[in-house]
Amino acid sequence: MSHAAQSYIKTDWSEKAKEYLDSAAAVHADILPEERNSELYIEGFYTYSNAQVLYYVYDSVDYHKALTYVSEALELADSRGDIRQSVIFGLNHVILNTMLQESFAYEGAEDLYAKAVELKDSKLLFNTAQICAWRFNYLGDYARAKSYIEISIANMPEGYMDASTVYADYAKTFHRMGLNDCAGYYYEQALKHSSKKTSSSTLLVYLSYAQFLSDVHEEARAEQLYKQGLALADSVQTDWNRKEFYAGLYKLYQRQKRYAESVNYMEKYIQEADSAVKRRQKKEITELRIKYETAVKEKIIAKNEQQIAQQNRKFSLILSVTLLLLVVLIFLVVLYLQKRASYFTLFKLYSEVLAERKQTQHKELKSEPTARTVQNLGNANGLFENIDKKMKEERIYRDAGLTLEKAAELIGTNRTYLSASIKQQTGLSFSYYVNSYRIQEAIELLSGPENDILLKAVLADVGFKSPTTFYKLFQATTGQTPQKWRENIRQECLERHSSD
Repeated sequence: MSHAAQSYIKTDWSEKAKEYLDSAAAVHADILPEERNSELYIEGFYTYSNAQVLYYVYDSVDYHKALTYVSEALELADSRGDIRQSVIFGLNHVILNTMLQESFAYEGAEDLYAKAVELKDSKLLFNTAQICAWRFNYLGDYARAKSYIEISIANMPEGYMDASTVYADYAKTFHRMGLNDCAGYYYEQALKHSSKKTSSSTLLVYLSYAQFLSDVHEEARAEQLYKQGLALADSVQTDWNRKEFYAGLYKLYQRQKRYAESVNYMEKYIQEADSAVKRRQKKEITELRIKYETAVKEKIIAKNEQQIAQQNRKFSLILSVTLLLLVVLIFLVVLYLQKRASYFTLFKLYSEVLAERKQTQHKELKSEPTARTVQNLGNANGLFENIDKKMKEERIYRDAGLTLEKAAELIGTNRTYLSASIKQQTGLSFSYYVNSYRIQEAIELLSGPENDILLKAVLADVGFKSPTTFYKLFQATTGQTPQKWRENIRQECLERHSSD
């Protein structure tokens, strides 16, 4: 369950992740203390703790709660002498404390590095040396920061996705130390390792490098990087970075006494800052409106629930009175029958005649469906054509509550005849027949390269209640998950566009 929760967190399906985490928590609570020393439980607890940390960091953004789970796992790892897990959760502990305290003075950084050295794990050496470098950089001990930077770079995993950010951070440290040649070298490495896709980290590398070049009076190169970064920021409409690039340019031009250009970029900076404030205010107003509308809806729902409760009480009262009257009536009938024995005999005879008549009628009714069944089965083609027409033209399969009974009612027959007709014509049950239409429309929706509709919205739109059923049938039909299908379609479009 913990592994499943982590998978849903990575796909931004927080509701499903929380469902699995709650189930995992319930299982964990039921495990007896004497059963918590097994290796299976220990490994499961580490996985469970890590899943909870991911959820509270990335979905709930509750660092205090995440720190609680990290601390529990770290305490267990230390008590067992599990060095690897102690380093892993120790790193998480350090980073979460930094987020909460906004301080880079990691007091336990060197202890974690020593454990990583003992493990001879290059990835852990990279991570622990990195936090040691940040610690001594924060404390102003640049010589020790430099030694840890060199260790970190030597152990950086090949193809590390955030290498550009690491190099840029180290360049800043060397700049503070006055080692501008080293700083320039690492800024070039940061540019070299920047992602081809424009991202916040890529823009920050351009901005930081340009600011450094401006500080060391390489103004021509600084101007070039400012403008390149600004072009990238414009291409993805990133407001914060665009504003900072404007600020860098107007200060640069002001220093060069290019006042006309400086004023131009200062005006753009002010305009961008004002726009950001207006966007923030608009967002706050929208959030308040949503809260207000939600409160109104909740009030209406509460009022409706109150009315329903009142109606239920009235119904209960009426039912109680009716039952009481029925009891009284039965009592009076019993008294009456006791006094009139002869009438009881006649009533008994009459009941026997009535029962015999009902039995005869029942036999007649029982034999009647057989004839109708033969007639309707003989007309199976007509029934199937009617229901298939409604599927294609009216798309009744989009109704998540569509049942065999409801479908039969729509074409004026009953569930037995409709089920037999579908089975005879397609070889499928009613549910598989309906789901085949739903899957086909889902494929069409996900095949649009410009369609960014969420997968949850897609499965709801085509009539699925259960995400599990949707994913299972989609993969069984196409051989791919919905997300993979969409990615492949977009990749084909990009390749076709590139070849054109």
